Amino acid sequence: MLRLHPLPSQMRLAIHANTDLTRTKGLQYTSQQLMWATIMHLAFVVSAVLLGYLEQIMNGLKKK
Repeated sequence: MLRLHPLPSQMRLAIHANTDLTRTKGLQYTSQQLMWATIMHLAFVVSAVLLGYLEQIMNGLKKK
């Protein structure tokens, strides 16, 4: 049987308090890179909204 021991509270606090792990220092983006990253992000958001709308339409057609 697998025995899992919970993490001590000090270790959990150290993991969550160590914000240096999530930061990238010295990383700089050009305006062109930011523009394309924003465009790609918006494309994913718009496609998710359209898929949700399409699902609503299809569920409406099934009920009739």
